[in-house]
Amino acid sequence: MIESRSATKEQLLMPWIAQFPGEPGSAGAARRMVRDALGCDPRTEEAELIASELVTNALLHSASGQGGIVWVMVAYKSEAIRIEVTDEGKHGEPLSGRNPEEAEDFGRGLAIVDALAQAWGAHGEIDECHTVWAELGPVGAKHVRCQEQDQSIRAHGV
Repeated sequence: MIESRSATKEQLLMPWIAQFPGEPGSAGAARRMVRDALGCDPRTEEAELIASELVTNALLHSASGQGGIVWVMVAYKSEAIRIEVTDEGKHGEPLSGRNPEEAEDFGRGLAIVDALAQAWGAHGEIDECHTVWAELGPVGAKHVRCQEQDQSIRAHGV
């Protein structure tokens, strides 16, 4: 259970990590966790949106959304805020069964992350888990996209 309190930057040097069930309500729970962790930081709303998009992608595109779990981590890294979402990896079924009309309303999650984050990327973990991370730099920091994405993650659209 996450306490509802505002944290100082010094308190966040130790990351907040939570595990959520692979269900739609977990995106909202991840937003609340980020809000609780960051408190009054001016980047809190952007961090909440990034966490929500990354959790939603994990649930849609991995085994986590098939009754599994996702892990969310938020911490300060120097002056940056780092958010990581780890899923349970690829599931054996096709990623999307949407018809073309429905598909037009989806697929913007990583574009939103790219627009908000100073840097973001992804990497594989042991046991086929995948982690997608994003960093919000200091207020007003220049946006740079990380080129170190794992090829297998990009191939799966996560």
